[in-house]
Amino acid sequence: MSGNLVYFVCGGVFADGNLDRLEDGARLECYGPFADESTAARVASEQKRRNVDICWHHLFVTSSTVPHV
Repeated sequence: MSGNLVYFVCGGVFADGNLDRLEDGARLECYGPFADESTAARVASEQKRRNVDICWHHLFVTSSTVPHV
């Protein structure tokens, strides 16, 4: 089964530099889907700039395949 790639931006404020769990009380941030990686990266960059004062705020661009139906 093949499909098109879509891109998401996910992350939030992490508990520490391991980036394996969110800080207590922090919410998972998710944006997308986006049709291309450059748009997702731009959104990630914009959101990171808004939270530049939060040391452990990190966002990641990830992709997923959407099956043709």
